[in-house]
Amino acid sequence: MKVFQFAAVLEAQIRQEVELVMAQSTPELQAAVTAVGTFQAGIELLVDRAQYVDVDSGRYPEVNAAGLLGPDSVWQEALAGLGTSRESTVVGLASLWFLIVLTEKSGQYYQQAALNSAHPATRLFFSSMAEVKGMLRRRLDGLLRQLYNAAWTEVGFAPFVLGKD
Repeated sequence: MKVFQFAAVLEAQIRQEVELVMAQSTPELQAAVTAVGTFQAGIELLVDRAQYVDVDSGRYPEVNAAGLLGPDSVWQEALAGLGTSRESTVVGLASLWFLIVLTEKSGQYYQQAALNSAHPATRLFFSSMAEVKGMLRRRLDGLLRQLYNAAWTEVGFAPFVLGKD
């Protein structure tokens, strides 16, 4: 099915982009980007497995949000290390903006795929994928807000319009 093949290529490309961000990230951002990389590897594996399922005779793999996102402690650790230096704040903002856009756009793809799928199991699978991408987006948003606060402290005013992203 072309929808799954597109998703597989999309997720592979996102994984490669996340790996580039991982290689260039500051030590303060490393825990966050590593968590995103782990999530992305899991999503890519799910899509790879799902593209070979015959929906009429088989089952799609389970989309386990907790397993993909990892424990809350990982995200708390990522949050604790953010905004500790001026340079890491600016680099972190740019990196998180990029990761958020990748997450949002791929989530939109799964929403559209769900809306355009004829089979109920396929709609459910794609809806689950969109939901888990939305969960990652919310995790990244929490990290981004921490960096916004650090930037605000640094420059003395809100450097960006909050709530517009």
